[in-house]
Amino acid sequence: MTTTNTTTHNTDATILDRATIVSIRIGRLGIRRKVGSDRVRIRETLQQQAAGTTAREPDADLISVSKEILDCKEFDSIISLDNETRTTVNKLALPFKLRAGSYLVADGILDRVDTILEEYQQRRRHMVDAFLSVYGLARDEARGRLGDLYDAADYPDADDVREAFTVRIRFESWGTPQRLESLSQRIYQRERDRTARDLQDASREIRDGMRVALSGLVGHLVDVLQPAPDGKPHIFRNSTIENLSGWLDTFEARNIVRDGELAGIVQQARDLLAGADPQSIRKAPMIRNMVRDGLTEVRARLEQLTETRGRRFNLESETPAPASPAGPGGTAETPASAE
Repeated sequence: MTTTNTTTHNTDATILDRATIVSIRIGRLGIRRKVGSDRVRIRETLQQQAAGTTAREPDADLISVSKEILDCKEFDSIISLDNETRTTVNKLALPFKLRAGSYLVADGILDRVDTILEEYQQRRRHMVDAFLSVYGLARDEARGRLGDLYDAADYPDADDVREAFTVRIRFESWGTPQRLESLSQRIYQRERDRTARDLQDASREIRDGMRVALSGLVGHLVDVLQPAPDGKPHIFRNSTIENLSGWLDTFEARNIVRDGELAGIVQQARDLLAGADPQSIRKAPMIRNMVRDGLTEVRARLEQLTETRGRRFNLESETPAPASPAGPGGTAETPASAE
């Protein structure tokens, strides 16, 4: 029994050498501001008063109102890029819950993620420049649209605005800090035992998450390949197949838990999709039916694997605080968590 546990711990521990934590924190100008309770007005109350009917004035202290100080497509483009990058990294990361803004990335695709993040930062710098070039005009437009709710103090100087747009990226190892061993053998041993238990949970979570993710992609494709009630084929987007193919292409690099059962199913799915691009599936009923029937079998195998799910594991003992509204400096920083 002892030998079995040791073997399991050693097997789980190998994932420490196969994955890296990528931490991403994104900062930008905060454009929402709270409107003071003394400025709150209720439209219905004013309309009733204008009509000569009696209406009780609401207690402004019980009402929270905010305003957006800018409406600018250049700023919206930055937010879209931030969200797009979060989504891209999250798709490539392993299905393992870390603290907000952190992703567990298999070492086999770490360079790919690094390239994505470098390109993202370069694109973002250009977008920030574009935003700053129209910042003054956007502020002037807001002055007219906000009326008496406009407050010049809500708008930092251009230099301060630029400094608000930050990206902090860190690549971190995880597991028991080896430095503890030289400080306290008792603490080190306790943390090593805790890490061993956590790694077993992590391995199960990654394994189950990968199985569920593939099951969802396969199931969705099978559903759209089924005939519609009138017997005609459903219309589907190219991304329906491209998302599945992309997942299969990165599986080997992300299979850090060495899930042999899932690897066999992945190979079966790859064989079915070999040469079956979206266009051929649309135009050739024989290919469409072959892919559908084959993936139906794949889905059945996946359903057997996903009947039991492991518990969720979080590296942090406390839930991270949500991003706070912009403070006096007019900036806000948010972890790049999956949305």
